[in-house]
Amino acid sequence: SFSSSTAGTATITAYLGSNASAPQIGTATVIIEPGTPDPDRSDLDTGSGASEVPADGSLTIRVQLRDAEGNEVTRSGDAIFLTTDLGDLDPVGGPTTEGRFESEFSSSEAGTATIAAFLGADAGGQEIGRLTVTVTERAADPEASEITSDQTHINRDGSANIRVQLRDAAGAPLTTSGTPIFLTSSRGQLTPPSGTSTNGVFEAVFTSNQPGNTVITAYLGESAEGARIGSVSVVVRGAAGDETGELVADTLAMTTDDSLPLRVELRDAEGNLVPTSGTEVSVRTTMGVLMPSSGVTTEGIFETVFSSSSTGVASITAYLGDPETGELLHEVQVSVSPGAASADGSTITAAADEVAPGEPTTLTVQLRDAAGNAVPSAGQGIVLATTGGELSGTSGTTDANGQWASTLLLAGTSEVATVTAYLVEGDEQVLIGSVVITTSSITAVEYGADHG
Repeated sequence: SFSSSTAGTATITAYLGSNASAPQIGTATVIIEPGTPDPDRSDLDTGSGASEVPADGSLTIRVQLRDAEGNEVTRSGDAIFLTTDLGDLDPVGGPTTEGRFESEFSSSEAGTATIAAFLGADAGGQEIGRLTVTVTERAADPEASEITSDQTHINRDGSANIRVQLRDAAGAPLTTSGTPIFLTSSRGQLTPPSGTSTNGVFEAVFTSNQPGNTVITAYLGESAEGARIGSVSVVVRGAAGDETGELVADTLAMTTDDSLPLRVELRDAEGNLVPTSGTEVSVRTTMGVLMPSSGVTTEGIFETVFSSSSTGVASITAYLGDPETGELLHEVQVSVSPGAASADGSTITAAADEVAPGEPTTLTVQLRDAAGNAVPSAGQGIVLATTGGELSGTSGTTDANGQWASTLLLAGTSEVATVTAYLVEGDEQVLIGSVVITTSSITAVEYGADHG
């Protein structure tokens, strides 16, 4: 009998005798086909042998199927599937052509990609092998890179932090160091005006004693001859004579139910009130509303009223003239806390509005003020009423978070219950609101551990 571990064509010759010098009887040709694909003997490589690719390039990934003897499989149609933990593969899978499958790998992000190949239509097939590809950083692209400032306006004694973020042509931030950056400004000073990036970023500080709009421009290179990255504008607020100002309020703490009168008082260098009228003043706030937000002084004073439906800390700032170019006079911080608990603002919610028969659901009442802010007030009386089912508690008082909870149990199928909450105010119960809870018509359901 004849056997071979090598694929190819074998020529077998017969002789009449004990050796090949005897008369030849004849020959026969045997074609030896490769065996079935063996994932342990098959190959995963890059074809070219390269293991590194720039982030703006691509690399061919190749799978060559082999049989158990290492012979290249030449048949077509065997399914191959590829995976990667970085970048993309195109295609990720498909049939072989004469025992070979190829895909293109690319990534816009630098790093190390691990690519795995499987014999089959998905990653559940037998693994052929794994390889790693290093994706290197792209070059800095001036059009995709950006310059930013943490301030759009500064006072003459203030500063702005200027930041240049280098990006590649795809817009991905660079993380390498050593790229030269050069900055220019139309006025003022930059410290430093040039240098090299650190982890893809270059930073400088801008200061100026000259009022007006300043344009700061960044270049990729060691001078303004380099490729332009972009510009930002920083306005330096101008002087306003010898006048100073003070923003005055009777208190710096209030609730959302309150309104707070404020006044801007113009004073001279010695702190005396300047009793002149007609000086333009503006006020701005980071939260809430100021009415009015600008106007002129009357005998050295400008008045406004602050209110807010949101809680937190409001920074209220007064300017001499327009906020864009005028002198900053004074700033105060006003703390706004929730107002009194309001039945109209308070809420009742259910953990689930549809439950299985016999499955309880939690009902929570949250005290809120008229603006809807949560009120963390303990001891407020709450009453619940339901049109169906059984409540674990029908009345109680809120905890330190302003909450009170009860559970509702509906035993029947297709049952509907409307649960209504009331706020106890003296001898009265004031309506908060209602929720509707229903049970499903399915009487027996087994939920898995991950049922949500």
